[in-house]
Amino acid sequence: MASLACHHSQLECGRGRQTQTQKSGSRRDHFLPPSLAASASVLSTPRSRVACLVSGAIFGTLMERWTRNQQHAGRQRTAALTEDLTPEERTTALKASRRGQLPVDPRAREAAAAIIQYRLELINRQATKNSLGLAAFMVFYVLMAVFSSAWWWLGFLLFAFFLTMGWWQPKMLQHRLTLLAR
Repeated sequence: MASLACHHSQLECGRGRQTQTQKSGSRRDHFLPPSLAASASVLSTPRSRVACLVSGAIFGTLMERWTRNQQHAGRQRTAALTEDLTPEERTTALKASRRGQLPVDPRAREAAAAIIQYRLELINRQATKNSLGLAAFMVFYVLMAVFSSAWWWLGFLLFAFFLTMGWWQPKMLQHRLTLLAR
């Protein structure tokens, strides 16, 4: 009852001017940076919370299926490249295609080189699309860092790392391929 009376007095006294709660959106938004306060206001109604949960579940399901399909295609291609090897030679070839000792067995060496060739082809096919996507995210994070909060620089650094790895990985694979060719 006391809270109802307090609310009623705020409405009568606050005509023509905003109360402190109205100025900041809500009391919990007062302690949040402006970018997070805007996000919190999006989630203020039950309908918007349900919409966010449903869209997140749909996005997560689609990304999981896409990732699974990509991994399955890579495993099938690797299995096709190493199908005539014994299990020990296959393990040696897979390890040699990444790092570690170079195999002495010429069949394992050839399979490791074929796996690296496949990875290089895949990276080269996707390089432009991946670089543009990562650069777009980096621009977004820079804009958010400049106009909203310095915390957005962490996202920029993450995508800068991904972009750097995308440029560095083909060089590593090419070096490994030259070592296998000797």
